[in-house]
Amino acid sequence: MKKLLFVLLSAFIIMSCKKDDNPGEITFIGEWNTTSLLIDDEERIVGTGEGLIYTFAADSTGTVLYTYPDDNPYTEEFTWTFEEDSNTLLLTQSDVFVSPMKIISLSEQDMILDNNGNIYTMRRN
Repeated sequence: MKKLLFVLLSAFIIMSCKKDDNPGEITFIGEWNTTSLLIDDEERIVGTGEGLIYTFAADSTGTVLYTYPDDNPYTEEFTWTFEEDSNTLLLTQSDVFVSPMKIISLSEQDMILDNNGNIYTMRRN
């Protein structure tokens, strides 16, 4: 009985660790620290009091929904890359910024990105 239980438990663990062949979109919901963006290696304040919802697609594209206390929400598209060596998420919004934004701080402790079945964790720097 113990051997059967061990085999079943092992099979369950292996099945639960299988990579997702179609990860779809991962959404991070929260407020970003808006003073933490580096643009052209210079820290810039992009606004205060804004709530942001970022949606990351597995094809390295995404959208961000901006909400302000006294204004209508609007959405912009971006592309993203994740540098594993530096544990850094880079976003590029071509309509607004000409170079990638390096996220150096988040208002949430962790963020998980799923890119074609690979799990990455963005930690607070």
